[in-house]
Amino acid sequence: MTESNIDDHAYCPPSESTGIRSFAARSKSSVRGFAIFEMPAEKHPRQIIYESNLERKTLLTLCAQADIWNVHDQPGRISFEGLTGKLETHIPDYLAQFRCGLRVAIAVKPYDRVQKINFRATLRAVEKCMSPSFADRLALVTEKSLNPAEVQNAEFLHLCRQHKDREADLLVANAVAGLVASTSIADLVSEVGLGGRGFRAVFRAIYDGRLSAEKRSVITPLTSVSLPEMQP
Repeated sequence: MTESNIDDHAYCPPSESTGIRSFAARSKSSVRGFAIFEMPAEKHPRQIIYESNLERKTLLTLCAQADIWNVHDQPGRISFEGLTGKLETHIPDYLAQFRCGLRVAIAVKPYDRVQKINFRATLRAVEKCMSPSFADRLALVTEKSLNPAEVQNAEFLHLCRQHKDREADLLVANAVAGLVASTSIADLVSEVGLGGRGFRAVFRAIYDGRLSAEKRSVITPLTSVSLPEMQP
């Protein structure tokens, strides 16, 4: 039997979600699911739950950011005085912690719904009552907040990170070390000689900060890449 190209280690199941609400797979009002992420703060895979496709896209885009440190789904309840004067509670969809220490509570909701229920006013009321120990600020994400190309890249990145390939990563790292000018991903993959494995390794290198590329457009084999220090 030949040695596998994929990392070999004993299987350890991912940790469960840290969210305060239980996961219900069946719901008439939402599309629920979960994704497995290995956050930099934990170095161990964990389930993160989403309750809509918009939440899933938001989660993937968050976890693709170079400065993300940790993300928790449904991190806790915030009591606040609602627009009618009654005491209400709000559960943010995510709590994102960045490497600089900034903590942002995130509410995800479709734009039309935001407009219909005056959700921005509700969030302002929530933020006034939010403890500084919970988060530094509260942000709203709608479908208008997301760049479709960045979402598509984030979805592919998540697939690339699910299957670690140290051999491909090492070969790409060696090829990258010799770069003296910008090149296309196709040319870099051709030099590495691993086909799809090489492309996925280059993709990981881009989001790990070892290569620079335009991430606001869909990344393809024709995308130009360079060393970060080559950027103006």
